[in-house]
Amino acid sequence: MNPSELLTSLNRIYMQDLLLHLWSEGEQRKTVLFVTHDIDEALLLSDRVAIMTPSPGRIKEIIKVPFSRPRLRKDLSIDPNYLALKSRLLSILCEEMVEETKKQENELKRVV
Repeated sequence: MNPSELLTSLNRIYMQDLLLHLWSEGEQRKTVLFVTHDIDEALLLSDRVAIMTPSPGRIKEIIKVPFSRPRLRKDLSIDPNYLALKSRLLSILCEEMVEETKKQENELKRVV
């Protein structure tokens, strides 16, 4: 890992922690809509994950994140339930990608 990648990783962790702090501050929790392409980040920060389809972007599925708060990265990363949920999310995304690829291939065949 080069120094700029390390800095980027540290900044990401800092920003995630800052968001969690701001979100939990005060008597009432705020509603936050957070968009990410990173499954680990989604599972760390979210109570629910909405999986989107490619163009046009629609919600394909909403999955509840069952882990209690506060969530610690080091604990989540070794939790078998976390790994199973991450695998499930990856499967849904891969399935969506395969469907989109097939659709694009069919469109190309019609054009050619």
